[in-house]
Amino acid sequence: MNRLRLVAAVIVVAVPLGAGQAAAAPVKQRTAPSHILDRVERPLIVGGLPASPGTFSMMAFVVYEDSGTGDIFVCSGTVVAPTVVLTAGHCALNDETGAADVPAGYAVVTGSLDWTSPVREVSAVTRTIINPAYDPATGDGDAALLVLASPTTAPAVPLAADPGDLGLMQAGSAVQIAGWGLTLAGTIPDQLQWGVTTVQTPSSCSVEAGAGGASFDPSAQMCTMDDPAFADATCNGDSGGPLLGRRADGTWVEIGVTNFGPTDCSLHIPDFFARADSISPWVASAIQSLSGSGAGAGSGAPSAPVGTPPPPGTPRPAPVPPTWSLKPLAGVYRGRTSQHFPLTVQVAASRTAVSSLSFGFTLSCTRHRRVSYRISPGRGHLTWPLKQQHGLGFDDRFTDSTGEHYEVKGSFDSTGSAAGFISTAWRSRRLGTCRSGLVSWSARAS
Repeated sequence: MNRLRLVAAVIVVAVPLGAGQAAAAPVKQRTAPSHILDRVERPLIVGGLPASPGTFSMMAFVVYEDSGTGDIFVCSGTVVAPTVVLTAGHCALNDETGAADVPAGYAVVTGSLDWTSPVREVSAVTRTIINPAYDPATGDGDAALLVLASPTTAPAVPLAADPGDLGLMQAGSAVQIAGWGLTLAGTIPDQLQWGVTTVQTPSSCSVEAGAGGASFDPSAQMCTMDDPAFADATCNGDSGGPLLGRRADGTWVEIGVTNFGPTDCSLHIPDFFARADSISPWVASAIQSLSGSGAGAGSGAPSAPVGTPPPPGTPRPAPVPPTWSLKPLAGVYRGRTSQHFPLTVQVAASRTAVSSLSFGFTLSCTRHRRVSYRISPGRGHLTWPLKQQHGLGFDDRFTDSTGEHYEVKGSFDSTGSAAGFISTAWRSRRLGTCRSGLVSWSARAS
């Protein structure tokens, strides 16, 4: 069986660096040595969910405009100090010339999960610092720092460095991915997307990397796959975004930086990351050097989301992680799907399970133009507990009495908002194969 080649996780889009926004352009490839991989620049977190308010506040949306070609590249990143954003090395390097991208071409959005929000903070970049250990030919050390012109109020996330963090990188550990990128419709999502995945063994990572034409260094790289659910993965536009674990005290720690994965964003082939513990000494040294030079980078310690950053070098308290102990409001949520059908979901009085769900959808069939249905899978079906690993969410697959296959996924916050995805597939002798595609939905408690 032929294996898919591996690609870096970046995309190219037409997004102005000012306050406005434009429709996405076709994805463009950035090339690299063909004997290693096709570095097309990395839809949304595949199978993921929109991030809820108050979560992933360390995230940075990174945009670069090439003044020579007019091409605009999008990556993800994380705040690691008040004026320093960590991203992938290939997000700061011209793959054709090998030269570092010009700092003036960057704009970095922080302080908002929606990069188009009026409350966002947009920062210029004064300097790019590429990891000296980064080898574009092999992908080793694929990390870079962007130095912001002014401090962001977004909290910094600590990088894995302590011996206790090694346990979060062990095979079988449940971890989270997050980033922006092209949606399945070919546009950039305004809202940050996130998903859940599992750390794989170094041996399986090495085999899969080799099958894709890439090398793998277990001391500097790691890989993940959402096995056995095969529901979430990184894809085009997530380069530089974090692989996140949670320490025993509940705080986030970044254990990896998104580097590359399968060309078709397959859920059955691993995604690869630079290990954060292998680059954290370099990051800490760079931040210290910037602070000493008066660049205002501050310390590498986590920062709190305050309005006015403290003086450079002042340690900051750890960021407050999402509070999964909060429960969604009980009762009925009403909304609509992206196909413009009404949707109703009910959260049980216990506030720990979805007790019913009804929605309409349209299918495109191979032997018929389009057919529309309405279903209430919550009735006569087991209730869906709100699982902590999905935040305040649920994720279920089932087949109804007609043989139609469904996947339903949703996430709630504690203020009465909910959002998610629906996917249906059906095959009949009369209609042929029918599919809905990936249908998003949103709702509010009524």
